[in-house]
Formats: sequence, C-alpha cells, structure tokens
Amino acid sequence: MNHTKKVLRRYLGHEIRRLKCSQRSRKFFYQEMIHNIEEFRQINPQASQKELYDFLGDPKQLVNNYLEQLSIEEVQRAQRKIKWKVAGFILLAALVLATVLFILWYKEFGNMTLVENPTIVTVYRSEI
Repeated sequence: MNHTKKVLRRYLGHEIRRLKCSQRSRKFFYQEMIHNIEEFRQINPQASQKELYDFLGDPKQLVNNYLEQLSIEEVQRAQRKIKWKVAGFILLAALVLATVLFILWYKEFGNMTLVENPTIVTVYRSEI
C-alpha cells in the first residue's frame, strides 16, 4: 500500500495541486487511484512504471476529468476556503510584523520624556 501511494504521488506530481475540492472528495480520488493501481499490478505483476503510467493516462487529463465530475459549488467552496486561508495568513503576518515593530519602537523611544521650557522643548532620555 505504501509503495502504491508513492507511485501515485510520483505519477500525479504537481497536478495534485490543481485538485481543489473538499477533503472527502480528494480522499475518494486517492482511493480510486490506489484501487486502479493495485488492480493493474494484480493483472500485470511484471509491468514497468511506464506501462502503468500508460494505463492510467495523462495525469493532467485525469485531474481535469475528476474536477468536471464534481459539483461547481464544491469547487467554488474549496477555492473560497483557500482564499480565506491565504487572507488569514497575510493578516496574521501583518499583525506579527506590526507587533515586532511596535516592540522595537517602544524599546527605543518608549521611555523618553518631554520637558518643556518656555523657549525650548528639550527631550531627555531616562535611563531606567
């Protein structure tokens, strides 16, 4: 089974990234592919990788066919979920960056006090 998963990952390569659907649909796709690979291996135990790939067909076309079978709502929902994850990551990164910048600013300028003179405003740095 592990060998079959390894063969499947190698076969699909980067095409698996185009499979934008629910986790359940992706799992079903994997199970179907693993079943097809194991079935082919039982029929042709001496077959080479190239023969297996020829049997399965073009990975790009395979992913396209599977995506066409899915409902439009499921694909759109998966794409929205990905967009929300990306937006959340960007927001989190911006928040972390703002926090770090604020801490650096506060360490440098946070402990300064203003002393007003009628003619001159002098800034003294307090050493705490």
